Amino acid sequence: LKTDNFQVDNAMLTYYLKTRYYNVIGQDNQYLTMLGLDTTKSLKSQSYGDGTWFDYFLSQATQQAKETLLCAEKAKADGYELTEEDIKAIDDTMAGFAAEAESYKIDEATYYNSVFGQGIKKEDVRRAVELSQLATNYYDDYMDTLVYDDAKLRFTQV
Repeated sequence: LKTDNFQVDNAMLTYYLKTRYYNVIGQDNQYLTMLGLDTTKSLKSQSYGDGTWFDYFLSQATQQAKETLLCAEKAKADGYELTEEDIKAIDDTMAGFAAEAESYKIDEATYYNSVFGQGIKKEDVRRAVELSQLATNYYDDYMDTLVYDDAKLRFTQV
């Protein structure tokens, strides 16, 4: 996926897919098991809806990447850049991955390949995290500008 100034390549998309997968199974693994997801098997070998679980998570990751690219483009147009605080947070995230690799007594390259997928490198993950942070900064600021008039909001009870 590509915009005028940014790109999400296959490695970054794989990172988004795996991150989405880990977040979803971490939140509601029991419910997903009821839907037929077996975390011990390949996502590509398990049917879900009109496709597979892999298709589902790829669709989710693709949508996330599109939204990230859109917000990153808006951020660039509005002059956003990563702050020192952002870079420190990203450095901390990357250091956390390194520490986890060390705790398993494996090198970082092996860690990235086993957690995020074959061929995924530290640099790929960092680019994905940096792009996401830039997009998140814009999105959060944008959301803070939205104002709703309580008097005009109508609530109905279902």
